[in-house]
Amino acid sequence: MKKPFLYRPGGSLPEICFILVLMTTMILSSCTTEPEPYSIMKFYGNTTVRNYSRSIYLISFTSDSINPGALIVRNGDILDINEFPLVYTSKTGDSLNIKTDKNKCFVNGKLASVKIMKSDTAFNLLRDISKSDLTGLSMLTLECQIPDSIFQVLKEISAIRPDLSLAFGDETNIPDTVLKMFSPKFLMISGATSEKIRAISGLSSPEALLIDFYDTPYNSPLPAIPSVKQLILSIQDSPLPAGFLSENLQLERLSVIAKGIFDLTETVFLKSLKELSIFETDTIITPEQVKNFKNLESISIMSENFKYDSSFDDLKNLRWISFSSGVPQSDFEMFILKHPNLEVVEIIENKDLSITETLLSLNKLYGLILSENPKDQDSLNLLKNLKYLSIPERNPEEKRSIVDLQNSMPNTIIAANEGLCLGSGWLLLLFPAIIAFGLFFRSKSAGR
Repeated sequence: MKKPFLYRPGGSLPEICFILVLMTTMILSSCTTEPEPYSIMKFYGNTTVRNYSRSIYLISFTSDSINPGALIVRNGDILDINEFPLVYTSKTGDSLNIKTDKNKCFVNGKLASVKIMKSDTAFNLLRDISKSDLTGLSMLTLECQIPDSIFQVLKEISAIRPDLSLAFGDETNIPDTVLKMFSPKFLMISGATSEKIRAISGLSSPEALLIDFYDTPYNSPLPAIPSVKQLILSIQDSPLPAGFLSENLQLERLSVIAKGIFDLTETVFLKSLKELSIFETDTIITPEQVKNFKNLESISIMSENFKYDSSFDDLKNLRWISFSSGVPQSDFEMFILKHPNLEVVEIIENKDLSITETLLSLNKLYGLILSENPKDQDSLNLLKNLKYLSIPERNPEEKRSIVDLQNSMPNTIIAANEGLCLGSGWLLLLFPAIIAFGLFFRSKSAGR
């Protein structure tokens, strides 16, 4: 029997070496995974959309009856659509026609998100919904106590949408009966207590978890939920408990609203962390800890005393960066120079930066998000390869600027935003402490 080529005594050394190199390259390539690309999601209707996974600064993107809105998303992002929570997935699509009323959000003609609020007719609404088309339903928000009499209705819904994501309001209990009906991919808990946390501790389905500990003392580690990859956390009246994250080392995306002091040492064991957002923290202790997150792709930190220094130089996988108002021109330029592979740059509440010339060096720049108009706005059209640009539209002059930019950048999607904006509804239900910081945010513009 003829022996394989590699074992032939007469096989040439160059041929053997070539094949070995080729095999090694194929093996290494199969072990390397490309990061998930960002996408641009367009939406239509009189709509305001925020992406809390991408930016926890409450920047909002808008559309009206004529002009669509747009924002950058990726799989698993937590969106707020006219104050209805929704999870973006690959099935959501990149073009959404949105209609909402007090209790319901429709996306592309299908019911997508429902809120059951405290009223005499709330559960009649739920009964009506259970008899309608639920094929597009992905989110149910319960803002009041759930009576036993409604469990049968929820069971009927779970038979059609077993993976329905759930949100429990501040005054809402979390019945074990309900959790056993569904396998939610996303779970939101407001006014978290030890009892509420214990209720979710045995779950195996959530991939994203949002917890608000406002005005609620909690001193234990978060129970292990191995399926969770994304955690959005608000702790306003006390520091993060020691070892809070120690049972969930698999986390890849962490967003924290932490009043006062936040110690990055608490994140030291999150070796898989890819995205980090920290909001409204007065002081960040051990900021150099960031350099240990070798897989970090996105970082958004809003703190007066925080600086992007040399600790970040070795983070070669960074794709998304958010700069807040305190960054000076020199630090901005140095950071961009050290991270040539950035894809999205977000600049919050900073009118003093000249950005175009610095950003021209970023060959992979995909998106630019500005909550204020930069000093050199007239030169933004030099960013020829930019796929997405969002700038504020709060008055007629800014609206004309968007029209002029679109005419000079025909290959770029240009989307209006409202700058920093304080929302309401479910966000304030989950993060009531944000109200205290209202002076930091812009109020909504009075129309477009």
